[in-house]
Amino acid sequence: MKISEEIKGKFKQLVETYQDIVDECTDSNLNDNLLNGELDFWYTKYSILTSSELKNKNVIELYSQTSPDIYPIISKLLQIFITLPVSTATGERSFSTLRRLKTYLRNSSGQIRLNGLALLNTYRDINMDINDVLDELAKKSKRKLNINL
Repeated sequence: MKISEEIKGKFKQLVETYQDIVDECTDSNLNDNLLNGELDFWYTKYSILTSSELKNKNVIELYSQTSPDIYPIISKLLQIFITLPVSTATGERSFSTLRRLKTYLRNSSGQIRLNGLALLNTYRDINMDINDVLDELAKKSKRKLNINL
């Protein structure tokens, strides 16, 4: 199965968009033959899978199965795709949280405590077991006293 010229053009445009990052992973100048060859080789690898098998794969799995030695450009593009945020909601939420946390009473709290409070408030949908947190703090606490009876 051949890759359409439209897909090859979009792939080339994507590589040109992230040219500085992609150049770090390749030693040679990027030309159309190198780009098309790598894309054809990678496409051949996944063309044997059925459509249902491809639907069950996510980008992180594809990235972990793509060797940067064999597919340096595609591997770097997948890494970029994984790290791009889907939305800016988390960043905006963290600024709103900081405004509520940084009150007059908490103005003297340290950076680590403020960071922890902000993360707890931003990701409050993650369920945590309080007993596990207390056990972890008890292990690390410097205020723990050894009482020998």
